[in-house]
Amino acid sequence: MKPSRYIFILLGFISIISQIILMRRLMVIFSGNELSVGVVLTSWMLWTGVGSILFGRLTEGLKRVYLVLSLTLMGVVILFPLTLLLTFCLKPILGIPLSQIVGLPTIIISTGVILGPLCILLGFSFVLCCRLFPEDSSVNVGRVYLWEALGAALGGISFNWVAIPLLSPFQSILILDLIISITIWWLLKQGGKTRGARPVRRVVMWLPLALAGASLALLILPQPILDLDLVAQKIRWRGFNPIYTTDSRYGSITLTRTGGEYTLFYNGFPSFTYPDPMHSEEVAHLAMLEHPRPREILLVGGGLNGVVDELLKYPLTRLDYVQLDPEINKVEKEEIPHTQELLRDGRLQTFNLDGRYFINQQPPGSYDLVIINLSGPDTAQLNRFYTLEFFEEVKRILKEGGTLATSAGEPANYISDAQARFLACIYGTLRRSLKEVVILPLSRNYLIATETKGYLTSDYQQILQRLHLRKIKTRFFRDYYLRYNLSAERVNYTRKRVESELNRGFALNLDLKPIAYLYNTLHWETHFNLERARLLKWLDRIKFYHCLAALILLILPVLIWLRIRPGREIGGVISAIGAMGFVSISTEIVILLSFQIIYGYMFYQLGLIVTAFMVGLSLGAILARRFLERKVNSYRVFLISLLSLALYPLLLWAALSLPLNNLAEISATLVFMLLTLVGAVICGLIFQLGADIFIQKGEGIGFSAGWINGADHLGAALGALFTSAILIPIFGLINTLIFSTILVFLSLLILLMGRKIAKSQSVK
Repeated sequence: MKPSRYIFILLGFISIISQIILMRRLMVIFSGNELSVGVVLTSWMLWTGVGSILFGRLTEGLKRVYLVLSLTLMGVVILFPLTLLLTFCLKPILGIPLSQIVGLPTIIISTGVILGPLCILLGFSFVLCCRLFPEDSSVNVGRVYLWEALGAALGGISFNWVAIPLLSPFQSILILDLIISITIWWLLKQGGKTRGARPVRRVVMWLPLALAGASLALLILPQPILDLDLVAQKIRWRGFNPIYTTDSRYGSITLTRTGGEYTLFYNGFPSFTYPDPMHSEEVAHLAMLEHPRPREILLVGGGLNGVVDELLKYPLTRLDYVQLDPEINKVEKEEIPHTQELLRDGRLQTFNLDGRYFINQQPPGSYDLVIINLSGPDTAQLNRFYTLEFFEEVKRILKEGGTLATSAGEPANYISDAQARFLACIYGTLRRSLKEVVILPLSRNYLIATETKGYLTSDYQQILQRLHLRKIKTRFFRDYYLRYNLSAERVNYTRKRVESELNRGFALNLDLKPIAYLYNTLHWETHFNLERARLLKWLDRIKFYHCLAALILLILPVLIWLRIRPGREIGGVISAIGAMGFVSISTEIVILLSFQIIYGYMFYQLGLIVTAFMVGLSLGAILARRFLERKVNSYRVFLISLLSLALYPLLLWAALSLPLNNLAEISATLVFMLLTLVGAVICGLIFQLGADIFIQKGEGIGFSAGWINGADHLGAALGALFTSAILIPIFGLINTLIFSTILVFLSLLILLMGRKIAKSQSVK
């Protein structure tokens, strides 16, 4: 019996939606950190690959494939809501405070435990779908791959345009469970007649209907005990009082209220607290008092949480406030007292745009003072506001004598090597653009910079004198507070510690090489384990050629294996498929981060880029089938496809060199989707042709599908981790693309040498 395409489409549909939902949730749990996204991708790909390889050989002699596939999908139905619930409740389960950044080892272990069972079943399902066909043929592997990719593309589109605006994460998962359960019942009907079947089979037939009924009940009966969204929120926000929760196109927003205090969590991390007069006074008055006569001010980030109130105490002519997410302004207007009154001040204008994009659109000499009110380069997204390119953009819009105020991390009476390295990176990068820079260690390390000499000061007495002359009343920003925090000993210690790191040499923080983001991550890691400080010193010493040398050394055992195992040249195919998986995920991360660098977010674009990738895989699989139908030489086309994949990162390099920041957002999105599509078409070709070469060597379809799919996912797992943790933060986006090209050329070398060894052994 010929299996229905619907099964394969459904597999891709549920795989991509569950991946996007869980990745978005884990981004929130792990505070939007892109390194954590890389770890999540690694876990997803790793366990999916393990599921394919582990069970590929076991399916060869399997008789009741429909029954086993049905049982596997039942496991998926059960695991979907449980996995999502675990992601919501991860921090409470581990006893980690909501505002605390999760350590990297905890992220690695927890994502493996949470995602492992679900991903293994999804990987196993792919192999089982290939085994539904009665005959062994690479075309059948390609059919499953093609329709799964199309299903994934359909899932990505549905999620972006339907699920995000209309459904909560649990509603999306429960609808998926309902669809899968009905499909399982239909699968069991297709697998054989139920009349006269054994009692066990009759019971199995009723299980999917029971699961469908449970999913439907959870959807239409939103009582407190059955509402999974409410249950998850109560567990996650235990001890808090969330009064507003939503997912915007840019991130996840939750506003909590404890007594009269409001805290806004953005992507799981506390963005601001209201009222917080101490922080508000620091941000506003330090910046204002380091400029002789500020009149036109730009404030980027934070919120209408007190800083604006303090700034408006001065005789300003204009205060422009830029906040990317309009949902934050909506929450402030509806929930936080005093906001409506504040917005009626004619000097204040609010803009819902990315801060960098807004600055790029301003004419030169627009502002006396620019204040960056962000938490620091805690993520690659925030790192964009601490790079040399950004400081140059700010310098362009400053008037003569204009000042930039920003902050980086919390101060300490003892500054560790990791923290000193981080501060030196930001300080040195800022000083490369604006020559005069002071560090003021209050509740945060504030950095004030200008081109004009003689006015910046770290002397608290001068700051107080300026405050009194301007007749500004403050509550905390007073003599006793400044005398301690800006004591000569404290200021000099911080400055000398940073300068000693600068003298040792430092790396500039650049858009395409976000090293400060890595330093900040490692600084936080030392809070959890001082031994991890050694990792910083090791990473500082690593060079790009070290990675290339290690890569070249990896091919030696592969070549030895090819020589001692006659006829096993398919090992070269496996290595090529693994390289394809590495490059596909690596270039996808580069594309996402490049978009983020220009427009400031990727939360919403994640689904669009993934959809473009899946459409490209489908087109590549269709193209490969056309080649196979014409009886072309699979091996030759496979080599040409690998050569194209080697050149693809260089195409991306050329595209990223273009002035894409001048494009409108929708145009840039289409450009990035097209770039993704091109690479995915090549990957689809390689996957299908690799399966054909496998089966030509006499391997079974279960074994072939398991190894091809497994090698693809394991290569992608390694690519996700290596790219996000080492290549991009340390060596930058361009070197990441160069590394990808070299990797594919080495896989080509392995393939050609394996072929040559096999031919020479056959002649003997």
